[in-house]
Amino acid sequence: MQKFKIVRPKKYTNKEGEEKTAWLPVGTETHFDNGGKIMELNHLEETYQIFPLEEKDSPKPNKVDTSDIDDEDDMGNIPFN
Repeated sequence: MQKFKIVRPKKYTNKEGEEKTAWLPVGTETHFDNGGKIMELNHLEETYQIFPLEEKDSPKPNKVDTSDIDDEDDMGNIPFN
């Protein structure tokens, strides 16, 4: 099992006028030996499961059969010609 800190940056200026970044903890993420993962955020009293994003095949567009349309005959029926 591995635990990770979840942090967010907060910019500030120190006494010497230098811009610095403080890393504020906002939660933890735990990776289990069986491959499971959870995330716990400090400001929420809930635990979140983490799953891999699976890419799905994009659906193929439906093909419209236009073989029975005669382009020249239909052109005269367009009212804004």
